[in-house]
Amino acid sequence: MKETSVSKDILMKVLDFIDNYTITNKRLCTIKDISTGLNIAYHTAEKYVKALERENHIVTVLKIPKKVRAILPKEKAEAIFSGTYIPTWAKDYKLPGEQEILTELEKLQTALERYQKFKLLLTASGNALVRAVSYSLEFLGFIVTVTEKGGRHDLEFRDEGFYAIAEIKGLQGPANIEDLRQLIDFHLRKLREGKYKLMAYLIVNHYRNLPPTERGIPFTAEVINAVKTNYPFIRLLTTLDIYTLVDKVLRSEINKESAREAIKLMSFNSRVAGQS
Repeated sequence: MKETSVSKDILMKVLDFIDNYTITNKRLCTIKDISTGLNIAYHTAEKYVKALERENHIVTVLKIPKKVRAILPKEKAEAIFSGTYIPTWAKDYKLPGEQEILTELEKLQTALERYQKFKLLLTASGNALVRAVSYSLEFLGFIVTVTEKGGRHDLEFRDEGFYAIAEIKGLQGPANIEDLRQLIDFHLRKLREGKYKLMAYLIVNHYRNLPPTERGIPFTAEVINAVKTNYPFIRLLTTLDIYTLVDKVLRSEINKESAREAIKLMSFNSRVAGQS
């Protein structure tokens, strides 16, 4: 039977939803969850789940015909069902030298978690991405406050003589004019609080399900033109920009102060203008 065509954009949205749902809710995602969460028909959600399974992005881990189908992203399923699970009681039976290895492993795991937080700049969306940006900016020496709750912008960050708010987006494509309008609204609210010397950053993890080398433009031409023409207080930045600066600091190619200055001045809009 011929498979019905699917939209690549919607396919990636469904995959993104499954991934975020599993992390946020700490349980398996079902087709009903997708249908409700994305406001699409059940049969449409089912069609896209089948397409994702055909493309080896997800696996079904529980299926009761006509009742429920629970799914996981393939990478998470492989990690869970890898066959390396050891029950808690077995940890009390240690072999000679094992404790020393475990102690060293714990130190390495703590160090590795730091790098994994930076990697989230390239993969995450939602709260996980906000936390990754916050952690990275703090690593570079900014004072950061997360403010995402209650319909506010996601975070504020400051340095000597510098103060900014930021709205952070993990996207399947480029940021559009609606994303920009939201940031402008947040900026106006902050101005009413008496914060006059205030920059506003739209920070995006664009095409987040693709490797950075395969991604398209992070901001639509409409966004870039609007910022160039009307909104000089706005900076357009990608999480890849931040990741690159972190990478250079860790390689000792630049210091943290230089990285902070780069973020204060950096704008995708200004880079494009400089190339034209």
